[in-house]
Amino acid sequence: LVVRYIGEQSVPFDALSECLSRSDCNDCKAAGLKRELAVDRCSYREFIAQHLKEEGSPLTPDLIVFPDAGVGEEVPAVQESYALDLAAIAATPWLDAPIVMTSYTEHAAINDQRALLAHSPHSLVFASMSNPFKSARPMREYEFTADIFSHPFYLTYNWLTIALRP
Repeated sequence: LVVRYIGEQSVPFDALSECLSRSDCNDCKAAGLKRELAVDRCSYREFIAQHLKEEGSPLTPDLIVFPDAGVGEEVPAVQESYALDLAAIAATPWLDAPIVMTSYTEHAAINDQRALLAHSPHSLVFASMSNPFKSARPMREYEFTADIFSHPFYLTYNWLTIALRP
């Protein structure tokens, strides 16, 4: 299993290293399977242009994950960046991996879902549902918002959206 982090933001090494630090099961060890971590500090569209120029690339992912990325955020620069990434995925016909997105809040999940459907050919399998694999450790909300006093904490990976390419 190769876990490849592709993104322009800071790398969530704590979450990735936790995933990779778990020991392999005995069956995987016997089969000679191992896990590795690879990091590409670029946008997804840049990764596609550099590494997925043709069908059959060994770097073609089996699953595309946008973890708490804010794909549908109401910030124009963020919207434009993810729209370009989703358009690049859509323009690569052999890149038919499912897309999994997680979000902090239900509102963010709905916005992420709208952005995904607006900019890619994928159709929803699970639409913005509570994630059974979300983090169990609450995080402090430091960004000031109107409802900070009613929601001072949040859970990472709290909401889940899964889509497949038809």
